[in-house]
Amino acid sequence: MGEESCERRLCALFAQRHYQCCRCGWTILEFRSPQNCQRDCENATRRGGGAVDLKPDLVKIWYIVDKDHPVDSFRPIVRATIEESHAHKIRVAVHATELETARAAVEEGADVLVHSVIDKPVDDAFVKLLKDRHTILCPTLVVFERYGRTFSHQLNLAPEEKAWGNPEVIASLDVTKIPQDKLPERIKTALADPNAALDRIRKVHEVALKNLKTLEGAGICIAAGTDAGNIGTIHGPALFREFQLMKEAGLTNMQILQCATANAAKLFGGHTGAHIGKLESGNFADIVILRSNPLDDIAHASDIDTVIKNGAVYPADSILH
Repeated sequence: MGEESCERRLCALFAQRHYQCCRCGWTILEFRSPQNCQRDCENATRRGGGAVDLKPDLVKIWYIVDKDHPVDSFRPIVRATIEESHAHKIRVAVHATELETARAAVEEGADVLVHSVIDKPVDDAFVKLLKDRHTILCPTLVVFERYGRTFSHQLNLAPEEKAWGNPEVIASLDVTKIPQDKLPERIKTALADPNAALDRIRKVHEVALKNLKTLEGAGICIAAGTDAGNIGTIHGPALFREFQLMKEAGLTNMQILQCATANAAKLFGGHTGAHIGKLESGNFADIVILRSNPLDDIAHASDIDTVIKNGAVYPADSILH
């Protein structure tokens, strides 16, 4: 079907079910590709590359570097985008997985860092910078393992993902069903040496988990998230794998729950953020009731008995199957 028809149908579907859906609405500008790409400061300052006109809650920047595009080459565009967004009271999240891109992003005013730093341990100056700027970190540990595991046919879905994930999406992740002549080289390489894929994941997590523990211990606001929609990261229940990895990083069960509730509300910000994340008079009546205590075992966070959305009560069995 055409793009506009698809968009209208999705919007209509969302409108019908919004009382049962999450409060964030659409997280992508349009159902089209590619997303807005700003290659110079002039475009970035033209109402945030056009994003300002859409009245977003948050603007996200990809700050991706390589040997041909070092940190400083893209920094002026990051600065211009953040300044223009802030001028319209719009917060900015920045994808920055290297220590120096993350440092530059925060120095230029980023409100949120998306993903953990994975190339090296964070230093004291970086920790102080985040504290001084009140920057929020969303570590998304799970996304770092899912590409490699999917491509090497070693996907480690959590039980909740297998039970509650979209079965069509999960089935599509079996790379062995792709005809050999259609396989991208990246997948062929991973299938030929699956142990190498796992080794790369281990090295990334070794740094990312240590950095998460350092930043949480320093009092940085950590918000739980998964970067779902990336290959192998399932919308919704991938959060429970994220909890497992946060636990491996050394966070307590209480800290993980805080990351997923009160801290996540701070990341949302605005009217929504002010009315979620805590059980308080005047907040939205959006509540998850569990059968067992996640303070005893973080795995109990998925032992859901009842969901209350906008004050309406939904037994778990009526919505999870």
